[in-house]
Amino acid sequence: MSALANLKTRLIFETEDAVRERGAVRQVIVHATPRFALMRLKGLRRKFLVSYAAVYALAVRIEVEARRAEKRKERRAA
Repeated sequence: MSALANLKTRLIFETEDAVRERGAVRQVIVHATPRFALMRLKGLRRKFLVSYAAVYALAVRIEVEARRAEKRKERRAA
């Protein structure tokens, strides 16, 4: 457990990102806990649990794909 988790029991982020759902643009709300993040859209009850390991794996995959695209772009330019 992190020190922050011991100090504060509820950590909620209201992000600037927005998603169109059910005809309205809604902000993404993230409830952070020590083991996972719970994500939902503002005004809706549907929630998604995401482990931090899954978030990290997705970030790595995005970075690898960006580097591959950069290399492809360099090869085409040369």
